[in-house]
Amino acid sequence: QGPFRVLSASDRVLHSAAHLFRNGTWTHALRDLVDLDALVRDGAAAPDFWDVLLTRARRLDLLFPCAAALRAVALHLDTPLPDAVPATP
Repeated sequence: QGPFRVLSASDRVLHSAAHLFRNGTWTHALRDLVDLDALVRDGAAAPDFWDVLLTRARRLDLLFPCAAALRAVALHLDTPLPDAVPATP
């Protein structure tokens, strides 16, 4: 283990979603959506990713930006989402 720490896959998605959908920074929205797509596709490889992501989103009061981000990447980039992802928070 080195001296560097990295956020978990779910926290990386939440961090990105919060910046885009809570802070309202749309200057680089397309780039941010592409980043979110990559983070979601990478994280979804873990069997517990979706449960952890939605649990963390609720716990951190980030369900709205998380759901908005997931719906946006699904709509614009065809990111696959499970049925467990809420259409609205």
